[in-house]
Amino acid sequence: MGTPVESWESGPCDAATVAALARATGFPQPVAEILVRRGIRSADEAQRFLQPRLSDLADPLLLPDMAPAVDLLAGAVRRRDAVCLYGDYDADGVSAAALLSRVLTPFDVPVRVFIPHRIDHGYGVTPDGLADCLAIDRPRLLVTVDCGTNSLDVLKPLPAAGIGVVVTDHHRHTTGEPAPYPVVNPARLASGGVLSGVGVAFKVAHALVKRLRDDGVAAAAGVDLRMWLDLVALGTVADVVPLVGENRILVAHGVRRLNQAEQRSGWARALLDAAACQDAVSAGTLGFVLGPRMNAAGRMGDAGAAVRLLVSDSADEQQTLAGQLEQANRERRQVEGAVLAVAERDVQAMLEAGPREGLVVAASGWHPGVIGIVASRLKEAHNRPVAVVSLDADGGGKGSCRGLVCGDLMVALERCREHLAGFGGHRMAAGIVVKPGCLEAFRAAFADACREGYPRGDNACMVRIDAWLNGLAQVDQSLVDGLARLDPFGEGNPVPLLGIRHLRVAGEPVRMGKDGRHVRFRVEHAKQSMQAVAFGWGDRPLPSGVIDVAAELRENTFRERTQIELLVRHVRSHAP
Repeated sequence: MGTPVESWESGPCDAATVAALARATGFPQPVAEILVRRGIRSADEAQRFLQPRLSDLADPLLLPDMAPAVDLLAGAVRRRDAVCLYGDYDADGVSAAALLSRVLTPFDVPVRVFIPHRIDHGYGVTPDGLADCLAIDRPRLLVTVDCGTNSLDVLKPLPAAGIGVVVTDHHRHTTGEPAPYPVVNPARLASGGVLSGVGVAFKVAHALVKRLRDDGVAAAAGVDLRMWLDLVALGTVADVVPLVGENRILVAHGVRRLNQAEQRSGWARALLDAAACQDAVSAGTLGFVLGPRMNAAGRMGDAGAAVRLLVSDSADEQQTLAGQLEQANRERRQVEGAVLAVAERDVQAMLEAGPREGLVVAASGWHPGVIGIVASRLKEAHNRPVAVVSLDADGGGKGSCRGLVCGDLMVALERCREHLAGFGGHRMAAGIVVKPGCLEAFRAAFADACREGYPRGDNACMVRIDAWLNGLAQVDQSLVDGLARLDPFGEGNPVPLLGIRHLRVAGEPVRMGKDGRHVRFRVEHAKQSMQAVAFGWGDRPLPSGVIDVAAELRENTFRERTQIELLVRHVRSHAP
């Protein structure tokens, strides 16, 4: 239901542009207003946004170092050299590794996937991880996916040892030294291109298959990259990259395949069955059902089950592996809950002691696999950048950071560099290594950096209203259908939040759920009423008298009856 708010804002929006777009598209005025607020001002732009086309994807050769990377990969395909895909242990990295493995397999290339162990090896291409990878066998070509940008010292000796290197990644450089091998990374572009790790892997696959077709490699004609768009959608949504531009195109087509029974991959069927999820698949399903389960194995230690699920073609094996991921997700929830309880207590103590723009919590024994989720939970709850650190015996430790859309986390961490042994990531999420004995210095530096780098108004509790409705009369099926056209929703394209003023609560609210944590009530305005649901607010009183609500719209089906209802996120006493 949200925390108490200081202000609700929607910002300026040109009424004439909204009216013109509503006429051109036939959408209700609130939908047109939302499109305009999201940068869409013409019918042509709306068409491209609402009906994403794969043909609108940019030429993959526009990415840095794509041409030399494809030269190395195409050479390996022609010679059938052994290729090792070195991935990350999260859903994005596992999806990227599985995608390139699937693409290379039809060419009879000996391909192997290596996913480092979170605790034994740490993030990225580390000396220990690479040593264990090469101890299995020595490939002729090592391709990193979703990692490797900041592993120059580890990877630089490989070419001289007869092992080619291609880095595919989307994390930012934290050093300026150029690599002596291709680094395909949109973060190197002056425009600061944003793709997920699996999105970059898809672009590499696209360029490679095109090259092999041009070179007359027969097997390339039978490779249909659309088959693996479900993997691209999974990793893209799970990594919380903005669902705009090319990401929106890739996710929209991936979700479409997941909802077509004859095209749904075996890994998705098995994972949805294990999660007892029978609803239509959406970006939300990927983010809150499939993604956490794919992440669970890597978070708890070994992501092997996740990658084996994505590359397996055996229904029995897929079912077994999906069951293992379901169990790992249950364990992850238990560990996460215990860490979050302690971290939240520490945050409350810090906030009671005085205002802080950036929060750092730390303790020994916190499982490194859950601190990223805990950081996300704390960021959402307190609307501030957060770092959660699992301490080592020497007083240093590994941590995960989460930032806000109104600033750049990597810029903030750069200002804390002297207290960190290393860091890497992107503007919304990053990993850090705190130097021994530097926790308190980092805590102070992080707070200062966030005070400078994040506008104070955004660190206050702010509700962003996408469109205001003129009472309940505007809530009808055409509005619901129009809002649904904006899907897939996610980072950069959130579910629209609608504001409705001057409502009254009709009757007594009813608590729902076995523990009464949720509440259902009816609101009325101008002789019209409708049902409202607020999750997690069963123990809080509604404001008395006339209220305003900020809510999403949803269709709820119960006992074969479907009705439109408000999914209330925030409530305040009416503000004229």
